[in-house]
Amino acid sequence: MGWILFKRAVRDLKAGWARYIALSLLIIFSIFIVTSLMGAAATVIDYTELRDRELCREDGEFSVFVPLRDEELSKITSRGVTVEKMFYADYPLNDQQVLRVFQVRENINRISIIEGALPANDGEAVIERRFSEVNGVHLGDKVRLGSKEFTVSGIGAVPDYNNLLKKVSDSVIDSKSFGLLFLTSKAYEELYSTGISLSSEEYYYAYLLNGAMTEEELKNTLEDIEFDVDDIDDEYFKEYWKRLTKKKDDLLDGIKELKDGAGELADGAEDLYDGTGEFKDGMKKLKDSVPDLKDGIKELDNGAAELEKGVKAYTDGVGKAASGASKIKDGASQLADGTKSLNDGAKQYGSAVDQYAQGAAAMANSEDPYVAGVAAGLAGPAKDLSDGFSGIKNGASGVDSGAKSLKSGANELYNGLKKIKDNSNALRNGATALHKGTSELKKGADEFSKGVDELYDGSDELNKGAKDLAKGARDLSDGVNELSDEANELVDDVFDIKTSNLMMFMNHVDNPRIDTAADDVQINYSASIIFGILLVVLFAYVISVFIVHTIDQESSVIGALYSMGVKRRTLTLSYVAVPVIVTFVSGVIGTLIAVLTPAGIEAQLADSLNYYSMPVIEVEITPFILIYGLVVPPVTAFIVNVLVIRKRLKKTPLALLRNEKKAVRGKELNIKGLKFINLFRIRQMLREIRAGLAVILGLFMSLLVAFMSLNTYVYCGKVKDYYVSQTKYEYMYNYKYPTEEVPEGGYEAIAQGFKKEIYGYTFDVTLMGITKDNPFFDTGDLPDNDSDIVLSSAVAIKYNLSVGDVFTLKDTNGGRLYAFRVSNIFDYSASMMVFMDIDRARDMFGLADDYYNVVFSDHALDIDSGRLYSTVSKSEIQKSAGIYSDMMGPMIITMSTGSAVIFVVVMYLMIKMMIDRSSFNISLMKIFGFRRREVRKMYLDGNFYMVAIGALIVIPLCKMIMDYVYPRYLVSNVGVGIRPDYPPEMYVAIFGVIIGLYLIINLALTNRIRKITPAEVLKNRE
Repeated sequence: MGWILFKRAVRDLKAGWARYIALSLLIIFSIFIVTSLMGAAATVIDYTELRDRELCREDGEFSVFVPLRDEELSKITSRGVTVEKMFYADYPLNDQQVLRVFQVRENINRISIIEGALPANDGEAVIERRFSEVNGVHLGDKVRLGSKEFTVSGIGAVPDYNNLLKKVSDSVIDSKSFGLLFLTSKAYEELYSTGISLSSEEYYYAYLLNGAMTEEELKNTLEDIEFDVDDIDDEYFKEYWKRLTKKKDDLLDGIKELKDGAGELADGAEDLYDGTGEFKDGMKKLKDSVPDLKDGIKELDNGAAELEKGVKAYTDGVGKAASGASKIKDGASQLADGTKSLNDGAKQYGSAVDQYAQGAAAMANSEDPYVAGVAAGLAGPAKDLSDGFSGIKNGASGVDSGAKSLKSGANELYNGLKKIKDNSNALRNGATALHKGTSELKKGADEFSKGVDELYDGSDELNKGAKDLAKGARDLSDGVNELSDEANELVDDVFDIKTSNLMMFMNHVDNPRIDTAADDVQINYSASIIFGILLVVLFAYVISVFIVHTIDQESSVIGALYSMGVKRRTLTLSYVAVPVIVTFVSGVIGTLIAVLTPAGIEAQLADSLNYYSMPVIEVEITPFILIYGLVVPPVTAFIVNVLVIRKRLKKTPLALLRNEKKAVRGKELNIKGLKFINLFRIRQMLREIRAGLAVILGLFMSLLVAFMSLNTYVYCGKVKDYYVSQTKYEYMYNYKYPTEEVPEGGYEAIAQGFKKEIYGYTFDVTLMGITKDNPFFDTGDLPDNDSDIVLSSAVAIKYNLSVGDVFTLKDTNGGRLYAFRVSNIFDYSASMMVFMDIDRARDMFGLADDYYNVVFSDHALDIDSGRLYSTVSKSEIQKSAGIYSDMMGPMIITMSTGSAVIFVVVMYLMIKMMIDRSSFNISLMKIFGFRRREVRKMYLDGNFYMVAIGALIVIPLCKMIMDYVYPRYLVSNVGVGIRPDYPPEMYVAIFGVIIGLYLIINLALTNRIRKITPAEVLKNRE
């Protein structure tokens, strides 16, 4: 019986060959895509691991400020760690292309030669594979760098540049503009000596731990190594170091001055203590003398009172003396006038007396004796009178002269007394004021006495404070002396970034250049397994719908077989055989196409090979891929169909013989006011709810694939657009040795590298300290503290952050964790950056007030390349911005087309089956006189609402699912944060495409309804 039933299954396949071929093609296509992706991913993963071992891929790498000395290297290698130089410098091949030149590796990260051979002499070179492919460089071609020309002897790849990023912080590969070149050691040195490199030489070392040390131990050993300035010949370094050491010397001089000042302060404080002691003693004496002072002031006040009285009496006497002097003056004047008159009269009288004496003498000598006799008696007395009057005359003259002197003296006396009188008022007022002042002085003496008491108490406190100050100053001096003794160690701590030779330490896991292809395809591998199973489940469910339809049609036959003793298990297996055969054959064909044809795994491998720099890879077929492609489809179909069919075969044999059916869903539905055709249409949809769900499920699965491709399309488009539109600077210069002054026209900044992990990947996040006038970043007002930062939208989206959240960052060496609060987010998706004020950044990282290591500008600046790590121009960003779109374009088209095909086939088969299931009813409707257009409305057009409503539900659902899945699993390894939001018109377009496809299918199935004739009723009569 089992064989008979199996033959019936074969007949069913023949009868429904069209539908099964359509489903088989879908399954083949799905298994082909899934197996190809899985096979390519497994090949890349396994070969990456294999090549890593063969080529001795590094365990990690580190960079130093200056090359390590032999004894420093031996300190590491003597413990069993392998270390090899990976020095490089960048050189311009032309205005658009740059080659990074290395020496040929010997032990670590060796070159995998794809064509040709390693350089046999100093004039040959090996070029990196992707650069050679993109730019058409072949074996034997010449590569000219400056005056040096090299012949391409080989084309190869190295494991430390699997992801050919120019900088580890880049997110896009541009093999058109950037590649690698490997020379002999001598050729490398000669080329670098020409001075044409774009930047100074980078001193990188790769290491293999070999189980001899841990990464932490190696890192600690490297951090202890300091460079010797005398070993460096770089003029830019010497100039930069001179500036740094000047700051160091200034700090040491300041510490010395602090030490001397502290000693002087201690000595001064001790002198102050001695002085306050003396001051206290003096204040004691002053306090003791205050009572005597008060008594003296009291006596002074009494004397001032007596003086005031005496001055008053004196001034009164002066007044009276002045009045008497005035009278004396007047009397003296009158006396002088009288004495003058007396003198004048005496003169006249004397003249008369003289004349009388002369006359008497003359008469005595007269010839007249009488006369002479009389005259002789008169001559003697006359002479005596004349002689006597001469004395009187002299006396009168003396009186007159004395009177004049008396008058003059009286005048002087009067004038003097007058002046004394005039000044006596001032003297009197002065005496009064003096008395008043002594009275105030007396009161002040009391206050002074109190003040002296307080001052004495204060001098005691001052003396105690001076004692404490002297002790503290001496302690300070001792402490500063200790500080001075440890100054060198302190300065080493402050200047550790300048003296520690280690600049960067990174293991291979955190290196975005290493094993990136394997990480990338790992996502494809996981997603392929999940989507493959979902698609197989969908197609198995679609087949189960057909099987259920067949069971319903063969109900009476199944009942008869039950009556004959056939077991349900046997029948279940016979009906399950069809989907198992279809899925198994489809799985075999899809797997074989993927494994054996160039369109399968090889084509998917090409996606990785055309983007990543990889060695020669051969397709690897793992047992899991074969099991997945050959076993998963039939097993999945078996499980799904068994679950569905067993329920359908649970009826009793009698019920199956009578072809009894459950009440038709929707029969009880009765909506008042609704026309018959519309009500019938609703009931028909409810009857075919299983097929409708299959259509919606197919729509859901196809839209998931479609939204994956659309998300990729939008994502790549925004990367291309944002990288250009949001990059407002023309040049960004990363300094190794910054100048003292910022180049004119440039805007300085500080860039500090940090690490941040998410979704299992660690990304570089740059903290950028910028000036407030920087015109290239629209950050708004920068926070005025060092705990808040402004995020670029790339970081906010990548790490799901919003304003107010706390964001932690670990420095590139993993030694310190910083926590910040998000104060603002601005639209900037071109790079993973966070921003703060440059002065705050300097303070936080302990940098000098004028330090910077990045300069932005809107035009090219004249900066010597030897000072720079790198230069990033907007033109380079524009060239690399479209690479994502170019790379993902074919995949977007393939996935979009595949999703449309899945939806069309599933919907066509399901709606066609609905029509076939209703063929009897359609025939009956035609017998009842319903026109063809009305029949189509009842049985076909109702599906429009099912598809439209399903699309309105499924479109946002698929978008939400994909928006959750896409950044976490599909681009989780890409260091870009972009939200793939769709414009409203895109949703309208998606809905329009779904409806358009439905209308096309609807038009195709209209002919199917036309072919159903009234004769169908006769075929199904009992």
